[in-house]
Amino acid sequence: MVGGHRTSMRLEPAMWDALEDIARREGLTVNTLCTQIKDRLEEQLRRHGPGADNAEVTLTSAVRVFIAAYFRRCVLDQKRGQTEPSRPDPFSGTPFELSDAMTGSAAASSGKAQARKTIDDLIGMGGTIHRSVSVEEMNEAVRRRAAQRFLKG
Repeated sequence: MVGGHRTSMRLEPAMWDALEDIARREGLTVNTLCTQIKDRLEEQLRRHGPGADNAEVTLTSAVRVFIAAYFRRCVLDQKRGQTEPSRPDPFSGTPFELSDAMTGSAAASSGKAQARKTIDDLIGMGGTIHRSVSVEEMNEAVRRRAAQRFLKG
C-alpha cells in the first residue's frame, strides 16, 4: 500500500532487501517509506515540472534511485567516521531532500541560494540513470552489507 492505495512495483530481490533494511534502520514500514518517496517525487514534479523530454519518472525508478543515494550517503558518512545515522531525515543528502518545504524555505530566509539536488540530477533523458559513484564502490558497499546481514543471521 502506497499512499493508501494498492500499488505494485517490480524490484529485484536485492532491492527489496535494501528497501527493508532502510525502512528498519529509519524505524518505518516499507509501505510508509514508499509513500514518502512517492510524496516527495510528486512534490518535485510540482516544483520543477516535467523534465525537458517529458519522460515520466516511475515510482519504481524513484525507489531504485533513493536506495542507491541512501547507501551512497551511508558510505560517504562512514568515510567521514560517522558510524551511526546522524541525520533525522532519511531523505537528507538524497535527490528527494525537500528541506525548504519542511522548514518554511530556510534557504530564502538565509539570503543564500542553496544548490538543490533533484531527481533529475540522477535521472536523465529517457529515464537513464546517471551514477555519481563508481560501479566498484557501489558493488563493494553491497558486498559489505550482504556480509553484515549474513553474519547477523
